[in-house]
Amino acid sequence: MSKSWDKYSDDEIVEAIGKAENSEKFPYGVKSIDTHGDKERARKICLNSVRNGRSRWIAAGKPDDLIVFIGRRYSPPDVNPNWVRLVKYFLQKDGVSDLYKALLICRVALKTHPEGSNLSEADAIFVDQVIARVREENHDKT
Repeated sequence: MSKSWDKYSDDEIVEAIGKAENSEKFPYGVKSIDTHGDKERARKICLNSVRNGRSRWIAAGKPDDLIVFIGRRYSPPDVNPNWVRLVKYFLQKDGVSDLYKALLICRVALKTHPEGSNLSEADAIFVDQVIARVREENHDKT
């Protein structure tokens, strides 16, 4: 039986893409928009692409598996035949740690409902710093 790749969150897929691409010049493999190497901007673009890819995949009736479907557009097999294999490898190998997931959820909640948060701006900055540090220090583990 084949593995179900759609169980992974968009954030998990984005992190796996970042690891598979492994590029300073083109973080997350983003080349269509000049990010000037800005990892956060590239990550947002990648996340949007993954979200759109998942929506197109669902609308198309879920042909193939999700990663193959996204990969056909994001990094076509004739350009990078290893992309799907590498993204799947990083999804299986590492996934995203529970702490990292909790921090991302916390940050999303802060951005979505800043007025309803009990965290100070300093706490919000701290959460962002921890997320950045986890990404940097554990690039191959988060």
